[in-house]
Amino acid sequence: MKKSRFTDSQIMSVLKQLGAGVTVAELSREHNVSTATLYQWRAKCGGMDLGRDLVALAWPQDGVIEALRHQQRPWLGIMWHPERDTPISNNDQNIIKEHFQGSQ
Repeated sequence: MKKSRFTDSQIMSVLKQLGAGVTVAELSREHNVSTATLYQWRAKCGGMDLGRDLVALAWPQDGVIEALRHQQRPWLGIMWHPERDTPISNNDQNIIKEHFQGSQ
């Protein structure tokens, strides 16, 4: 299998630009890759094409989206890992409190 000249984090950076509205053609020229490569990266990295008005907020290097929000509605989606061994951080607690307080 041919080794990519791009790291996973570089690929995710390019896909973030795609999600921010830069066209496939523009990214293809800027990064000197084919449009097919960009579509393959997007398919491999969890489908950055979330749909209308959804924005990815967090993902690890494997590209699986772990948090998203809706641009127009008060919708927030967060992947939760209750099995983790570490305590819940203050940031996590604040996100949960803000989200549920806003929905009352």
